[in-house]
Amino acid sequence: VQNYAYVLATPSIAGTAVTTDGAVAVTTLTKQLNGYTYIFAMGDGNSANIYGQAVNATIAVAGAGSGTVTDLTDGRSISMTNGQFTDHFDAYQLHIYRY
Repeated sequence: VQNYAYVLATPSIAGTAVTTDGAVAVTTLTKQLNGYTYIFAMGDGNSANIYGQAVNATIAVAGAGSGTVTDLTDGRSISMTNGQFTDHFDAYQLHIYRY
């Protein structure tokens, strides 16, 4: 995350929503810099799952359209359709996306 301090220093933007297929949420923080949108996303835990839980999440970004999202944490490309893409999170796993 330290490598992205310059991105994290920019104002946050609204319009990112997440739905999951499990009992835990995925928390996001969305930023924009130099024509790119960055989404920092992490699988969470809750009182019933204090050690977290693996979960699949669909992330929807208002006005994003269709294209390719790059997961900067591992270099994968993920297809985004109508502003939505789906990814897997292990317990407390962080993904940093850019499109």
